[in-house]
Amino acid sequence: MNNMNVCNTCSEHLGNMPCSKDKQAMLNELRAEDFVVYETALYLNVYPNDKDAIDYFKRHKDTAARLRHDYEALFGPLTISSVNSEGWSWINCPWPWEKEAN
Repeated sequence: MNNMNVCNTCSEHLGNMPCSKDKQAMLNELRAEDFVVYETALYLNVYPNDKDAIDYFKRHKDTAARLRHDYEALFGPLTISSVNSEGWSWINCPWPWEKEAN
């Protein structure tokens, strides 16, 4: 996701920040990876010795962590646990009901 396209026609475009289309695409990719992680975890609850499933789980968990890090670096924290300890950065990003967030 490092090659984000900057949308020249996006009315929300500010500087070099990716447009909302890229934001939504990144969020959708993260959601898909998180889904895989949770579903694989459920499978592993039943089959805890399946080495292929464990490797699959680890691979997708790492991918989800990378995607979450990339998204939060561009758009701010997704959850309260992602707020850094240097301040209360949670309030610096647009809230879901603000136009800038959509």
